Amino acid sequence: MNLQQITKYILSDMPAGSCAWDINCGLCEEWAEAARLVVGGDCVWLDQVDDAYQDVAHCVLLLDGRYFDSQHPSGVDHPSELSIVRGVSRTDWLVL
Repeated sequence: MNLQQITKYILSDMPAGSCAWDINCGLCEEWAEAARLVVGGDCVWLDQVDDAYQDVAHCVLLLDGRYFDSQHPSGVDHPSELSIVRGVSRTDWLVL
């Protein structure tokens, strides 16, 4: 199982029409924990990574210096690159 499959698995238990954005806005810790069990790494809350993210309640997988969540299964180098940190709305995410 890879990180994209974890997203699909969690989506299978959510209402029809749900997407990775919805996971990040309520089930991010569940996603990060499932990812940790599959590939290793650590589940971390962004506000524990840097005080700059005190207003972002979001749990991610931290692995090999990269940050992963349901919207970024390939990971990003810095939390500021995450869609949830950048404030990407659900509508904008669906258009991307």
